[in-house]
Amino acid sequence: MNSSKDNQLSRDPAYAASERLASLLIKQSKDGIMKQLDPSIVYHSLTGTFQGVQAVTKALCRFCELAGSALTLEGTTSYKDLKTASTISSVYGIRVQDTITINHSLLVTKIVRIRIPSTKSLSQQNKLLSKAFLRSLLEGNVPRANQRYPVLDFSYRNIERARDLFLTAPRSGKKHIEPKAKPVVEVLPKTARRVTSEPEEERVVIKGKGRDGEQAAYCFDRKEMNLGKDEKEVDSDEDDTIMSSLTKRDTYEASAVKLCNNMIKSARRLNDALKRLCVNAFYFLTWVDLSFNKLTEIPDFSQFPLIILYLHSNCIQNIGEIRKLTALEDLQSLTLYGNPIQDQIENYKYSVLNLLSDRGNRDFTLKKFDFAVLSERDRANMKTHHDFTVGVSSKEKILMPNL
Repeated sequence: MNSSKDNQLSRDPAYAASERLASLLIKQSKDGIMKQLDPSIVYHSLTGTFQGVQAVTKALCRFCELAGSALTLEGTTSYKDLKTASTISSVYGIRVQDTITINHSLLVTKIVRIRIPSTKSLSQQNKLLSKAFLRSLLEGNVPRANQRYPVLDFSYRNIERARDLFLTAPRSGKKHIEPKAKPVVEVLPKTARRVTSEPEEERVVIKGKGRDGEQAAYCFDRKEMNLGKDEKEVDSDEDDTIMSSLTKRDTYEASAVKLCNNMIKSARRLNDALKRLCVNAFYFLTWVDLSFNKLTEIPDFSQFPLIILYLHSNCIQNIGEIRKLTALEDLQSLTLYGNPIQDQIENYKYSVLNLLSDRGNRDFTLKKFDFAVLSERDRANMKTHHDFTVGVSSKEKILMPNL
């Protein structure tokens, strides 16, 4: 077993880099981690995007420090291009996948961390621990545990694609305000000590002596010199460029987003837009309303703890799109009526519900479908429909919570 792993390490540099980085993270070796990162490293985490060796190292180590001994590695996967590899780890049942990209110098240039579905339902204790862990990742001023952010309303705004969310003012919403920097006490003699909270000008002063012994000082604007600038355009795509440039100016505190009654056709980049638009969306975003649009596919919202998702009155006609929703581990209310699949599929309701219930060893959490509460009779009809269309399966009963 070890020999086969060593062979894989020797012939796949990305696999080796991913394993090495994961090992250093477990040990929390900051110096070792920094040596593995390219100066232009970009890290897309659950909480946001970080750039630069120091910022990325700090973010990676913070995650590991908060996880502590609960962090376990599940394994690494290599890809044919020999430039990318993925490592899966888990904390209290929360599974995350880190996909790295290396350059010709075998340094890591990009890390993308996403949350992936759990292999089984979490125990009540692990649910509490995982919730507490995710909350510990939050930064800045956040509501108390029993509070939520307000609704961000983009309804009736003629939005056609994801980038329009950054170019259009919402009907209502609470803008996120960054906390003010703490006052800094300058190290000066007691007689001249003062407190200031004003940011200092970004200037570089170079002092020196000439041949004749005269001293001189030259002052440059750091921005003009383009030194120490951490922000870079991560993606070349036009939509990503616009979203990246406007993210810091247009962010909101929201637990629910209304995008209904617009003209959205494509789900492309919609999850990225909401992640950038809503502060701490990975923890707080629980409700999205996309009804009355022109969507032909279901967006990938697996990175959000969605409880309510409205997709009625769209143009979804491929029943295979329904399988994307099985990744939503906390989904309790879903609407799909008014889509072409309603007329194309025989026994629409139970066909969709059976697809949603195919979640491996994870519980079926849905309580409402198309605004109707699922009853005990619905549960029995689901099983009957499943046995009739597929045959008796190894899954003897459909797991549902008490309604």
